[in-house]
Amino acid sequence: MFVRNRNDLQNRYGLSGTGARGKFRVWWAGLMLAVCSLSGAPHVAMSAAEKLPPKFSAIREQTRRSLARRPEFEPDDLISRGDIRRVLLDLHRLGWETTYAKEVWARGLPDSHFLVRELRDKKEGKQFMRQVARHSGIFGQLDRYAGLPGGQKTLRALIDSKDGHKLIDYYMTRTRSGNLLLDLLPRHAHGTMPEPKDFRKPTGRIYTQKDLLKVLAKVYQLELLQAAQQP
Repeated sequence: MFVRNRNDLQNRYGLSGTGARGKFRVWWAGLMLAVCSLSGAPHVAMSAAEKLPPKFSAIREQTRRSLARRPEFEPDDLISRGDIRRVLLDLHRLGWETTYAKEVWARGLPDSHFLVRELRDKKEGKQFMRQVARHSGIFGQLDRYAGLPGGQKTLRALIDSKDGHKLIDYYMTRTRSGNLLLDLLPRHAHGTMPEPKDFRKPTGRIYTQKDLLKVLAKVYQLELLQAAQQP
């Protein structure tokens, strides 16, 4: 299918409209200069036609190796922008210089995000994270939940509870509307339960290694399409 321009391709592959790019642009520019300096490579830009990207199988394997360097990492663990940054650097060294690096990075959770602090960086949270990680889309729902009034306090109580993960299991496997978890939140002034919009819909963020690989695969295909359309 013919695609008219870069924006059409970005929209088709869901890579437009991400935020938090300013800091990344500065970081990425500095990173590229540092890599060139350390490697002794000349600061000469090559055209897309002169460079062939690595096969995606190599990109997938390098991504897994990069994430595995974090101590005690498991494939279903929550990842953050710091992890994505390391992956992008390693992929650059591998030979893939994607122009969508800032969009990919921006989809990750900030390293200071509530879920990262509570689920990944604390012993009790890490155990809870791995107990609930088997449920598809769970981190996206916990992300939305943490943004609701009383959500973070409730999640902390579940993490600290010995059987907190069982409530998540029950919610994810036996209820359709999500009312079980929402019922734990503070009620509105008139006694009704919170009904957040799009609570169970995907957020579009990158939470896990699997999420990151899906986005990288889309970017890879997108850039191949763009290269094919160049005269």
